[in-house]
Amino acid sequence: MKKTNIFTNSATYFVVLLCAFLFMLCSCSPTANEPASNEIWYTTTNCKPVEFSEKTILLNGITSNKRCGKWCVVTFDHSLDDVPFALFKGQGGHAYLSSQNKVPDITKVWLPNSIRCIKEAAFADCSNLRQVIMPDSLDAILSGAFSGCDALDSVILPKYLTLLGEEVGLGGKGVFEGCTRLKYVDIPKNVTSLGSNTFKGCTSLTSFELKPNMWIGEGFFENCTSLTDVRLPDDSTIMDRMFYGCIHFNQSDCR
Repeated sequence: MKKTNIFTNSATYFVVLLCAFLFMLCSCSPTANEPASNEIWYTTTNCKPVEFSEKTILLNGITSNKRCGKWCVVTFDHSLDDVPFALFKGQGGHAYLSSQNKVPDITKVWLPNSIRCIKEAAFADCSNLRQVIMPDSLDAILSGAFSGCDALDSVILPKYLTLLGEEVGLGGKGVFEGCTRLKYVDIPKNVTSLGSNTFKGCTSLTSFELKPNMWIGEGFFENCTSLTDVRLPDDSTIMDRMFYGCIHFNQSDCR
């Protein structure tokens, strides 16, 4: 009877498993240095991809969503020129963690260079989101895009951005409304329109400088309870509720 070399078979089995693992890793790991035009990269607190609802997948043409190295990658069947409405929002039948039915625990997002617009509520209520890498191609961020993102403490807006929020009706959310840890935002000089309630309830915001020729919506700084220093151009118009609830700010101190 022919003897079987158990060590040779074990070594062969190990090599096969290793090759299979490396193949899976290489086939999944992003090969580029940044997201492709049909990808959004993100990380989560538990290193697992967000589970999208079937409705979200079908409406937005999502073809895959999986962990690839240190990133999770959601891939679409088309090149992206916007981040879809409420894509990562955790309420109203959009993206959610099905096992717990709660807001996705996204911590970091990297958007591709093809993106020109972040639509309404795209990342609303992502309470662990700490960093967003925005491309220079970004032209507009619509109302409520980052509302309720409690962990955001600073944001770098791209230099060619022109629109930050819109005029919203009763109950409408501002771009950064309720971002309670947000301390500082530098508004690019190309921005011409700042929507209603943009920084409403940003209770850690202490100072702000507005550039000339910017339209400012109502309730812009409403309930910014730590705000003490605001620099406004001479031609600025003080809109309704602009400083309502800013208990440490004296409107006469505007410079």
